[in-house]
Amino acid sequence: MFRKILIANRGEIALRIIWACRELGIKTVAVHSTADSDSLHVRFADEDVCIGPPANKESYLNVSAVISAAEITGAEAIHPGYGFLAESAQFAEVCRECGLTFIGPGPDVIRRMGDKAEARRTMIEAGVPVLPGSEGIVQDEEQAATLAAEIGYPVLIKASAGGGGRGMRIVPTPAEMGRMLDAARSEAGAAFGVPDVYLEKYLPDPRHVEFQVLGDTHGNALYLLNDAATGALGPIAPGSSGTLQNSQCIVNASGSSSSTAGNNITWTLSLTFSASYAGSRNLSVWANDSSGLASGWVAVGTWTVPSQAPVVVVPVPLISGSGYSATIQVTTTDPNGPTHLASLYLLAGSLASGVNNCQVTLLPGSSSLYLLNDTATGVLGPIALGSGGTLQNSQCTVNASGSSVSTVGNNVTWTLSLTFKPAYTGTRNLSLWANDSSGLASGWVQVGTWTI
Repeated sequence: MFRKILIANRGEIALRIIWACRELGIKTVAVHSTADSDSLHVRFADEDVCIGPPANKESYLNVSAVISAAEITGAEAIHPGYGFLAESAQFAEVCRECGLTFIGPGPDVIRRMGDKAEARRTMIEAGVPVLPGSEGIVQDEEQAATLAAEIGYPVLIKASAGGGGRGMRIVPTPAEMGRMLDAARSEAGAAFGVPDVYLEKYLPDPRHVEFQVLGDTHGNALYLLNDAATGALGPIAPGSSGTLQNSQCIVNASGSSSSTAGNNITWTLSLTFSASYAGSRNLSVWANDSSGLASGWVAVGTWTVPSQAPVVVVPVPLISGSGYSATIQVTTTDPNGPTHLASLYLLAGSLASGVNNCQVTLLPGSSSLYLLNDTATGVLGPIALGSGGTLQNSQCTVNASGSSVSTVGNNVTWTLSLTFKPAYTGTRNLSLWANDSSGLASGWVQVGTWTI
C-alpha cells in the first residue's frame, strides 16, 4: 500500500481520487497552476505544490514540474486521473525511470491504445469484434476508395492519433472520397502533429457503449492450463470463491493468495489433485519479469498424490435374522472421510436379476432413501431418514422412522428398517454396494442373510 500519492490533475477528477485515498488512509499531494491555488482539490489534499502558470502546457502538462513535485514531497506514486498526462506513454516511462509508480496502464499499452489504427489491430488479434475497416493506416486515395467499395458506403475516415472528433470525416459517396480524405488528414496533422488516418464503416445511428477494465501490476489472477495444453482456463481472483479444474487438479481461489515484502513475492496456492493423477509429482516454478527476462524452470520440491482407495464395506460378523420386520445395520469406511461417500445400496434378494427384489438406496449427503420398483425400471422416493414416510413395492416396505445414519471417524453406519411382505418368503441374501464421490465403488459385498 502506498503511503503518499501525488495527483496530477485538478477539479472533480482530483477530488474523487483524494476521497478514495482518504478511505484507504493514503496521504495526498495536489499540484496546481497559479490560477487554481484556491481550488477545492488544493484545499482538501494533505499537501500542495504550485507547478506553473495558468496555461496547461506550462503546468498540468509539464512533465518535469510534476515529477519534481513528487520528488520534493516524497510521493511514491502519481495518479494522473484522466486527460492531461493520463494517456502519455512518455510520462509513464519517465515515472518508471524516476522510481515512481504510474497508476495506470504501462507505457506500451498506452502507446498501442493511443494509436487507434494499432488499437483496432490489437482488438482483432484478441478476437474482439470490430467494425469493417482498414487493417492499418490508409496510404492514399486509391487505397481508400478500394476499401470503401469493399466495405460499402457511407464510410468514416478517422485520425489515428488524438480524439475529440477532430480528423474525422463522413464519406457518403465515392465522389466525396478525395476531398474528405484531404480534409481529415489536414485536420489530424494540425491537431495531433500526425496526418495518419484509417477507414471504418460508418454507423448512422450508433449507441455509445463504454466499460471500464480494472487490473493491477501484480497480476493477481489465476489460470490453469487445459488438458491439451492449447489454452488456459480462467481467470479467477485469489481469495474469491472460484475454482478452475482440468483432469489433473482443481485450483481453489479461496485458499490462494500472494503477498509482497520488499522485493519478495510469496505465492500461496491451494490445489486439490485428482485420484487419476496419483504418484510423486515434481513441483517447479517459472517467473517472468516485465522486461522479458525469465528464471527458467526451477525445482522447488515434490508432492505425492496418493492412490485413491475406494470405499469398502467394514468386515463384521455376517448378519443373520428372520421375521417380517428387520432392522439391518451395515458399516462402510472411506479413507477420504465420511463426506466422500456418495451412495449406498442394500439388496435383500438375488443379484442375478434386478426385478422383484427389495433394493434400497441411501444418499448420505441428503439423508434420502429410495426403493427400486418391481420392474427395476426406476425408484420410489425419496423419503427422509427419521421422518414418518414409507416406500413400498411388492417385496418390502422401507420405514423412514426406524432408519438412520451415523459417522465415527471415516466410518458411516447405516441402520435400515424394513418390513417384508408375506409373498416374499424364503431366505434372502443381504448385499451392500458403496460408491464414493470419485466414482470408485466397493462392488457387491454379502453382509448376511435374512429368512422371511
